[in-house]
Amino acid sequence: LTELGYHALIVEDGIAAMATMEQHREGICLILLDCHLPGIDGYEVARRIRQQEQEQGLAHMPIIAISASTDEQHQLKCIDSEIDGNLSKPLTLSALRQILGLWLPGPDTPPQPVASSLSSASIEDLFNTSC
Repeated sequence: LTELGYHALIVEDGIAAMATMEQHREGICLILLDCHLPGIDGYEVARRIRQQEQEQGLAHMPIIAISASTDEQHQLKCIDSEIDGNLSKPLTLSALRQILGLWLPGPDTPPQPVASSLSSASIEDLFNTSC
């Protein structure tokens, strides 16, 4: 991600993802969401984000699913969760660059600083760059 000019907030599980969204939503432009997070899975995180958007009148946050699953059941879960796009594991830099280019401003836009107190362990990256 750094190679592509983006800054990421990385969290360990679905509960931390929801807390991070509540604390930092204004600085987040896109969510890369592992579908198989511990605790609350990525599909449920996406559903909860969409529910908050609807209930609170918040702007649509692009959510991109990351999963080794490519079957029809995964695709249906993504649709049901209102996920905007899909990346298959293993990720390639090319695929990541392509999907980020659809949703984010170019990497020439300088990233904004974020709190560094977040733990990192999972592939759930919450991107922070100028929207």
